[in-house]
Amino acid sequence: MPEQKQDWWKVVSLLLILVTLANVLVLDYVVGKGKDTSGTTAPLGGLEERIASLVTRQQALESAVTDIATFSALPVALPTTAPSVVEKTVVERVVTQAPSSTVKEFYIPLGQAAAQTENFSWVDTGAEATFDIANYGSVKEVNFEATLSSPEGQVEVRLYNVSDKNAIYGSTIVGDAQDPKLYRSSNLVLPGGQKTYRVQMRTSVKVLATMHSGRIRILLK
Repeated sequence: MPEQKQDWWKVVSLLLILVTLANVLVLDYVVGKGKDTSGTTAPLGGLEERIASLVTRQQALESAVTDIATFSALPVALPTTAPSVVEKTVVERVVTQAPSSTVKEFYIPLGQAAAQTENFSWVDTGAEATFDIANYGSVKEVNFEATLSSPEGQVEVRLYNVSDKNAIYGSTIVGDAQDPKLYRSSNLVLPGGQKTYRVQMRTSVKVLATMHSGRIRILLK
């Protein structure tokens, strides 16, 4: 860097010398032109204006050369350290779903109902469900479950196939408890296809008996 500054100052000094020499030559030319052929001198007013213009131009050139020299002499700040690098860490999260356990047991709700009958005859209730047993795959066992209570005597419930108009064999449940109690039928065989199964009730005496809840249990192999 010091050798570069010395070279610039040499160039600047040389330019100043050349500018001064050029001004002297111009002044000599102007003074010579100011005299006519008979040796008389031209009016001094015009000559002074030209000299003033030349002096102004010389000052402008010297100022420009000085500015260039000053700018060139300024130290250049070089980076002392390498630019910082921002590192980004990408965290990949892999969510692994736990394998779902195979469901082996299903319950189809039927709802609740209440009834009282005479002559121990069956009556329809509003508790029912529609499904196709074939949709459950390999079935091991089917049961009808009901929670029953009767203030007196016995209450019976069964499943009735509304679609085929027949009762499901083995679905009858007999309850004689005054407090609600859960009962389960024996293993049932349901026909294939979309069927509607409705709960029917009857009582041994003319009292209002209740099925608090009813459902069909399906157990797979």
